[in-house]
Amino acid sequence: PTDGTDRVRGMALADFDELRAHSPADTSVLLPNAGVAIYRSNWNQDASWMLFKCGEAKAGTGAHAHADNLQILWRRSGWPPLIDPGTPTYNGDQVLRESSVSTGAHNPSCVDGQSQGMRKSRFSWKTLYRGDGLHVESTSHRWIARGEIRYPVADTPVTHTRRVECHRDRLTISDSIACEGEHQITLSLLFD
Repeated sequence: PTDGTDRVRGMALADFDELRAHSPADTSVLLPNAGVAIYRSNWNQDASWMLFKCGEAKAGTGAHAHADNLQILWRRSGWPPLIDPGTPTYNGDQVLRESSVSTGAHNPSCVDGQSQGMRKSRFSWKTLYRGDGLHVESTSHRWIARGEIRYPVADTPVTHTRRVECHRDRLTISDSIACEGEHQITLSLLFD
């Protein structure tokens, strides 16, 4: 006996096989609910592209979430100068796990070494601060994305605003960090 799904699956596969491959018309996309903006120079294999992250991950859940708002990933003419190193362990060394999901293990700036979130356990967050104001401007020759994150460092409010501009194969990063008092700012750019 069958419930009919075999026939439907067969039809879907046949329809899929008939689809013609084509490149999307747009080379950039803003996904505000995901907190991601993506730019591509074209659809060739050696295209340049950039991903900019600025959004919300839910504290308490978000097992895969990282404290990486304002993160930039960049691929220039097929070569990836700015990367995300990934997570080297999920169930191994706890210190390695904690450091690999922290702000310092990504491409945003850090204030006084403070991460953008505090872990509750290996796979959940106690606090994970959200990015806001993700905005994109695009012309035929350049692409600009902006966003910001606010979080406390030693009970002092910090606002980190980042603007990135892709112009052909050139990337410009502009950071502005507003906070009271003296602080140490660390910019991490993870090169391949």
